[in-house]
Amino acid sequence: MQRPKLMKNCNRRDCVMWQGGEWSVCNNQCANGFRFRPLVCMEVPRGRGYSPRVRSDSECNHLPKPRTMESCGSDLEHCPITYRWHTANWRKVSAEVFVYSN
Repeated sequence: MQRPKLMKNCNRRDCVMWQGGEWSVCNNQCANGFRFRPLVCMEVPRGRGYSPRVRSDSECNHLPKPRTMESCGSDLEHCPITYRWHTANWRKVSAEVFVYSN
């Protein structure tokens, strides 16, 4: 008696998928920056020994598209100081003092 197969091919076509590239450097390291990455539609061959191939984006449009942009730049430790004390000449003020109470 022959042993049954453990797997069966059910999809004769190669699969396609979105593949994200490397993220760019954040365009603002201090705050409210963004970084970007390219996306490529790739064909993943079903047979062993075959290399993935780049396909037209239209062939992957039926799939959810991964993010190509994300926020970055919350590294406040490395931000340049953007504030400083500013002094001016003394000036005379009236002697009236107002006290505010709740």
